[in-house]
This record gives sequence, structure tokens and C-alpha cells, in this order.
Amino acid sequence: MTTTASKSRPAWQAEVNWEKRHYVTEEEAPADEIEETAEGAIARAPEKRTVEVLKSVTECFVHVFRPGCERIRFRVNHRPGQDITFSDPRGRNAGTAGVTGIWGTLPAPPVDKPRPLSRSAFRVELARLIGAERAGEIVQTLSDDFFCTCI
Repeated sequence: MTTTASKSRPAWQAEVNWEKRHYVTEEEAPADEIEETAEGAIARAPEKRTVEVLKSVTECFVHVFRPGCERIRFRVNHRPGQDITFSDPRGRNAGTAGVTGIWGTLPAPPVDKPRPLSRSAFRVELARLIGAERAGEIVQTLSDDFFCTCI
């Protein structure tokens, strides 16, 4: 079954995006380093010293969208030695109208974690939106990118 489009309801589209994210970590510096002080003198570094190191990681996302609607952004998760999974954020974006009771005295519920999807479950969900053929192409492309075996 493929989705149909009309002028009043355009078809969903999907694309794979790679994004680079930077973060800072603290690491211990080697004890034998020599450093220059603010006055210009050369001094031996203390035994234990932490330095901030800028690192980067590349993340993969599948964006599903159609004109006039908010994008659905599925995150592709890959751990060495494991199959890829996908995080479905739609439960997290659900509204909270009426959950605090009639007088607004109840606390708001906690935000749901993104729902993990296996590769085959993601293919089914994506096929519902953009069609089975295009969903198969995207999952196959991601499988090739992460060196996974195909289903």
C-alpha cells in the first residue's frame, strides 16, 4: 500500500541527515608535560591536572515531513556489535491539556522517553507514511552506512 497525495493533502517525504555535534569533556593531562606560566616562565605541570577537551560526534537522523506540518525526527542509534535502532519522538511531543485536573492542582506527568523501534518496526512505520518502496530504500541505505546485514 502506498500513500496517495492530493492538492489538499500533499504526500509525506523523508530524508536522511547527518549532523555533527560538539561537546566538552574533562580529561587528565599527562604528568610529564611542561607548561608556560602567565609570567612567561617555564614550569613543570602538577602531577594531576584536568583539562577540557573538545570532542565531536556525528549523529544520523531520518526526517519525515510534508509541507505545512511539523517534521518527525527519528534518531538512528548504533552501538558497536548491535543492530541499529530508531528513536520515535512522537510520544514525547504529545500535548498535556487536561492532565493537571479540573482546577490545575495535579502535577504535570513526566515526559515520556522516545520509543525505540527495531529496524523492521521502523520500516513498517515509515512505510505507513511514505510508502513501502521508499521506506525500504531508506532502511537499506542506513543499513549499508552502518555495515549491518539486511533483514
